[in-house]
Amino acid sequence: MPGNNRSLLGKISEDLEADRMFFLKKKITKEKIESRILLIIKKIVHLFGKRKSSVIPIFIMGYGRSGSTMLFKIFDRDIRLSAFGENHPAVAEKFILNYDLLQKTVKNSKTKIIVCKPILNSFEIKKLISKYPNGIYIWLVRDFQDVVSSAIKKFGNLVAEHLKDYILYESGENWISNGLSNETKIRIQNISKSNHLDSEDWMALVWWAVNSTIFNEELYKLSNLFVVRYEDLVSNPTPFLKNVYRRTGISYHNYLGKYVHKKSVGKGKQLKLNKNVFELCTDLNTKIEAILDYREKKGGAMS
Repeated sequence: MPGNNRSLLGKISEDLEADRMFFLKKKITKEKIESRILLIIKKIVHLFGKRKSSVIPIFIMGYGRSGSTMLFKIFDRDIRLSAFGENHPAVAEKFILNYDLLQKTVKNSKTKIIVCKPILNSFEIKKLISKYPNGIYIWLVRDFQDVVSSAIKKFGNLVAEHLKDYILYESGENWISNGLSNETKIRIQNISKSNHLDSEDWMALVWWAVNSTIFNEELYKLSNLFVVRYEDLVSNPTPFLKNVYRRTGISYHNYLGKYVHKKSVGKGKQLKLNKNVFELCTDLNTKIEAILDYREKKGGAMS
């Protein structure tokens, strides 16, 4: 057996032992147990696979806390796919997509489909599309108040401070300062000059800035890009996922979405945002709803 295969089999053995100890020490949900088992099976199956001559990449984009991890886990449960999270060393460095690593991973893929979640590269989605025109792009959107509530609970004020520091003080070197367009920056500066904004307001403006990319880059016109409501995805993931899988040429299995739930819908409805920030986000949300309704009447993206 080649050295690389022996090394990987050794790693799989170590993973199995680690899982055994992990399950013994902690109370683990059925979903996590199944996911760990599937991960081991995937490693074994892919170990003996052959490099594919043609690969279809699927990219999950948009702002965080909008269901990207949930969607990623659905794809990751499929042993026919290779899935790489936003900080996987095969595709990223410090949570930012590395195009050289990605190119190498695609070239050496043993599966027909690979899935990546480079959400911090969402501002530059057009660059990604230019490099992978055959890819499938999924832009997730979620009610901005739910996103703000979830993001602050997850990250505290960190992301809000990134935007605030860049807008008010021209400081910071991060995905926001590197990706924000000048037009969007000026719009936010004008709001911040005449309003007192707290962390929730700044977080809402991050949501607005990222999702404005849908219109700034006219993403809604692309035939290989889905704009998907988080609320629709958690309510009934099957129609959307079947559509994605149909495009890849492989069948969708209902078990992949068995752990999708909607318990987080509506948790941010009690937020008291600045009036101007609220109106800005509401206007964008209305525009997004309009293009989604139009696409549904036309049969959805890539129909």
